[in-house]
Amino acid sequence: MPADEAGIRSGVTTVVDAGTSGTLTFPAFCETVVSTAQTRAYAFIDPSLLYIATADFIAHRLRLAVDWKNQDLDRARAVIEAHRQVVVGLKARPTLRPGERESPTLASALILGEEYRLPIMIHLGRFPMDEVLDPFDLLDRLRSGEIVSNEQKARARDYALQVAELESKAIAAFNRKLAALSLL
Repeated sequence: MPADEAGIRSGVTTVVDAGTSGTLTFPAFCETVVSTAQTRAYAFIDPSLLYIATADFIAHRLRLAVDWKNQDLDRARAVIEAHRQVVVGLKARPTLRPGERESPTLASALILGEEYRLPIMIHLGRFPMDEVLDPFDLLDRLRSGEIVSNEQKARARDYALQVAELESKAIAAFNRKLAALSLL
């Protein structure tokens, strides 16, 4: 959807793209969406080289979302620095290959988020071709200010999250952040 359709024409002055572009396509996104809009447009960027969010999950069908070779931190740094006025955070889909314990996209987002002091938006949806990191493990990795999106969708799609366990992990994560703040 064009930024102005969701934005200025609807009475909204500012929009944020939720990470539909990887580092190779992000400059084109800025050129065709951000610079042509009357609406202020910002974006979360997927740290993968090639990621394009599509309804048919093309990046997942091509196995790009779980490929470590699709990560290039130096390229991601260059793109973030060139578009610092647009990038407001990183988007990570915590997908991984069967048998692996780490998500390439999440690993890159955590490094870049720390370096640039940018929040990470974790897309906790379910992807038809890929396994997803255990949602409970994510809480231990997130910093204060991180965002978890699509959690309800993930829950509805057979994650069978146990509310008590999730609640205790969330409280523990909150207490860790509170303890860290009190040390400052």
